[in-house]
Amino acid sequence: MARQSKILQLMRGAWRLLDGVRRFLHLVVLLVVLAIVIVIALPEPVVVPQSAALVITPRGELVDQLSGDALDRALSELQGGTQQETLLRDLIDAIDRAANDSRIGALYLRLDAFSGAGLSKLQDLGDAITAFKRSGKPVVAAGDSFTRDQYYLAAHADRVFLHPMGAVVIEGYSRFIPYFKSALESVYIDYSVWSAGEYKSFTEPYTRDDMSPADREASALYLDVLWREYSADVVAARGLDEAAMNRLASEFSTLLRMANGDAAQMALDFGLVDELMTRGEVNQHLAEIVGTQDERNEQFVGIGFTDYLGAVRDPRENFGKDNKLAVLTLAGQIYDGNQAPGSVGGDSTAQLVRQARQDENVKALVLRVDSPGGSAFASEIILNELEAFQATGRPLVVSMGSVAASGGYWVAMTADEIWASATTITGSIGVGALVPTFPRALDRLGIHIDGVGTNPLAGQFSVLRGIGEDADQYYAQSVSNLYEQF
Repeated sequence: MARQSKILQLMRGAWRLLDGVRRFLHLVVLLVVLAIVIVIALPEPVVVPQSAALVITPRGELVDQLSGDALDRALSELQGGTQQETLLRDLIDAIDRAANDSRIGALYLRLDAFSGAGLSKLQDLGDAITAFKRSGKPVVAAGDSFTRDQYYLAAHADRVFLHPMGAVVIEGYSRFIPYFKSALESVYIDYSVWSAGEYKSFTEPYTRDDMSPADREASALYLDVLWREYSADVVAARGLDEAAMNRLASEFSTLLRMANGDAAQMALDFGLVDELMTRGEVNQHLAEIVGTQDERNEQFVGIGFTDYLGAVRDPRENFGKDNKLAVLTLAGQIYDGNQAPGSVGGDSTAQLVRQARQDENVKALVLRVDSPGGSAFASEIILNELEAFQATGRPLVVSMGSVAASGGYWVAMTADEIWASATTITGSIGVGALVPTFPRALDRLGIHIDGVGTNPLAGQFSVLRGIGEDADQYYAQSVSNLYEQF
């Protein structure tokens, strides 16, 4: 028996050894496969040609912060997805670096996939293009057609080319939004609304069928400012006649009829573009500036701004520094809790501010705000952390983007300095709350709410029963109190 027991122990030991070897070999194989996948997925190193055009091709909207998680974006790109946002900072950085790069012989703006941006962002990018022109290198813009925002950037080029079948449509600025009062009434849904602040209009789509006089007044004022700034910039960049620009905006259909419906020719006649060119002709023009990729002289030598930045940026350039300036971007709607980039989370943003405060190498904090507002509570949570940062004696500066309104202004209030552009939409100092209630809709369906509560307040916040008198007072007084704090 003792001999059998020893044999069994030896067999068990041998099995454990073999099982361990098996597990180890599985791990080795897995690591090898993973390494192969990573090598395949990694892009090839980008080499900047000795003579090339830097190609600026923004996709989607121009933003201060990309939406979503970086890993999700990377996986989407590997699966063939296209990014519908472009980081303003990347474009400006690429253009700034290219101005002093002897390998870059021209800047090429191809804007067909660009959907638009706030005017302040367009102005920042326009300034970068203007600065590039001081290097003496040509800037070329070309498009099948140009929308208002596309044309703003194109106007800063030395030469603007339009496809012979294209058009330049500068439609101006507007604010048209849907109003739901009658629609909600038709399905028997009611909205309880509380607001404080004369020009606080975000609740109005649920309580009106048209724009209020106050909202119309405020909207007209800031839209007029945007249009004046836009027109002045384009007139200056292109050397246009201001009267002609105004006529183009106000008599578009008449002028188009006079041009026999040829929108491209009309754009050429008004000096909006320099020549009408097909894509092939634009390619040939660029090839004459920077050369071609092969002996057949077909495609000009160009490098996209993303590849260019990958080649010239040093990922270590901001590491290991004892004195650092922390830049934190707040872009999008403000919500409670943790939020992914592209929106602002009260808790997640407060945590980032806290990290900057706890880092002794951070000597100052710049808060870039591009937000229409949102949760007052989340805004206050962020503001508290910013005040804690300031209590350490380090400066806090707020840089406003295209919009820094309501909660976007709330988080900025404590700053040592607040910087904004002439076209930043800011303010909206007001508070509002709204709650939908459904008792009438349920009643139409034959559903009736009934029951008991332990005290008068019980059940008064139910959207099925409707907001009770005490609950109504709670919301009304809370909104009034928040407004006073604001």
